[in-house]
Amino acid sequence: MIEAGQVGAFFLGEDQTFFRVWAPKAEHVELLLGPEAEPLLMQPESQGYFSVTTEAPLGTIYRYRLNGAHPRPDPASLALAEDVHGPSLVVPRNYHQEQSRFSPPDLEQTVLYELHIGTFTQEGTFDSALEYLPGLAELGITTIELLPVAEVPGDRNWGYDGVQLFAVRKDYGGNEGLYRFVQRCHSLGLAVVLDVVYNHLGPEGNYLGEFGHYFNPSYHTPWGEALNFDGPDSDQVRRYFEQNALHWLENYDLDGLRFDAVQWVCDGSALPFWRELSLKLKKRAVELGKSFILIAETDNNDHRFVDGPEGNGMAMDAMWAEDIHHALHSYMTGERAGYYQDFGDLEQIIKVLNTGANHRGGYSEFRKRSYGRELSHIPAPKLISYLQNHDQTGNRPHGERLAALIGTRANRVLLGLLLLSPFTPMLFMGEEYGELSPFCFFTSFSDPRVVRGVRHGRQHELLSFGWRQRGDDPQAAKTKDRCILSHGQRTPQKAQAERGYLQQLLQFRKDWAHHDFFAELIPDEAIVVLRRGEFNAYANLSGDPQQLSLGAEQRVFSSLRGLSAEEASAGSSSSRTNSNVETIGEYELLITKREV
Repeated sequence: MIEAGQVGAFFLGEDQTFFRVWAPKAEHVELLLGPEAEPLLMQPESQGYFSVTTEAPLGTIYRYRLNGAHPRPDPASLALAEDVHGPSLVVPRNYHQEQSRFSPPDLEQTVLYELHIGTFTQEGTFDSALEYLPGLAELGITTIELLPVAEVPGDRNWGYDGVQLFAVRKDYGGNEGLYRFVQRCHSLGLAVVLDVVYNHLGPEGNYLGEFGHYFNPSYHTPWGEALNFDGPDSDQVRRYFEQNALHWLENYDLDGLRFDAVQWVCDGSALPFWRELSLKLKKRAVELGKSFILIAETDNNDHRFVDGPEGNGMAMDAMWAEDIHHALHSYMTGERAGYYQDFGDLEQIIKVLNTGANHRGGYSEFRKRSYGRELSHIPAPKLISYLQNHDQTGNRPHGERLAALIGTRANRVLLGLLLLSPFTPMLFMGEEYGELSPFCFFTSFSDPRVVRGVRHGRQHELLSFGWRQRGDDPQAAKTKDRCILSHGQRTPQKAQAERGYLQQLLQFRKDWAHHDFFAELIPDEAIVVLRRGEFNAYANLSGDPQQLSLGAEQRVFSSLRGLSAEEASAGSSSSRTNSNVETIGEYELLITKREV
């Protein structure tokens, strides 16, 4: 059943299709079918909608013409015949006969894996990614988080410049490719969460403003015009994005959504868009007998995004806790520019590991104002932590990964802190085997003005972090090509060792799930201690060996296990000098067990 206000092309069977578009800026709208068909005048409905039912079998190309102007693709296209400037296609709305019985794991058991389809394999398609999914499931990954897959200008893009938000990228494999990917994941016990962008649209091929009041001139985002969630005609804009969220979850059997930069959905209404959307999606999940994972990406340390509606919250399931990354990265790399200037000491690492946040309402030197809120009352699994992601890696001049910056030994120690803490961890693709290929920022715009703007904006961002060297050209094809994963083929023994190390950490994490957690710093030493029940994890974050008084604690595991001879010889390893004292090597994680 097609609901009021539902937009797009709806194939009805027997070669009949119902078309509806929201175009309050137009006095009349024509539907153009095929390359030479006569225009068909659409019938006006209330609130600026136009619709018509006509003969249009699957595969029909179509466009809309507003007030006799240049034809445009459908803002709710399910597929495109060419690129983001060309016609839309009539295609089925879903690819499964019945809803899956698959249910994603609880947050307490969730391990996220962020994946960009275009650089995950040489082919850059959903189908080519399938062969690697069993290995991820065997490691202990539970949930794949896909970077956006909606159509973008060109064929090289992270996905955050989407302009056709309902259509799956053809170069990735289109609608059917996405559905096959999700079904294969489910068969392996993997959930799939999709990144979606509701705070801005890309700068090229963005025609929504010609149809209706999709944008609100009262606000502006770092990426361009702000969408209209609280101005005149915002009810219809909200309906458009609500329909988009349901489209991904229902038509592709996805298990959840990660919402990009939620703080940049500018909305001063009494009923915030995020709360309205969350509640509608949760209601729909109940109707389907499923559960959806809703994740907010934010750097505001604002617990309202995961608070329940009764507490004036947005009712999402989890939110990013970026301070954890910043504290660990800043200390280990020595970087202090940009937002890293608020970080850099060991005490902050202890603070973020115990509470999830460094900024809790105090003054931020970077922002020149008080910032953040207390998060310690939020259950730890609702906070998502990571060492790397597409932004933190790709927004560097040359996309260097953390292991390339600090080395394998130090990287292993930080992986231990990430995975043995109670927060929900997220790994970035390739991190599981120590990938050293960069992940750079890349685009393939065709509008010269947009290209100049992107290059200028990119250099300005790098300068704000103190990087004066020119970064890789985002428009160059070789920039994207450098980012394609090797999957450990260049150094197979090292890759196998890193996978084994990660798998062991994930097993510890699973075994310790119900233990209490507390982090502390050994005085005068750069050793962070994670206490989980009868287990202790000692992380030496210094470049020097340190001595530990262990008493009756028994050694269980060392991060140096499985290192190559060259890497192991780069520093000392732990050793027991007498019955009570153990020397822990530089950049070593040592796990012990107390006798109880």
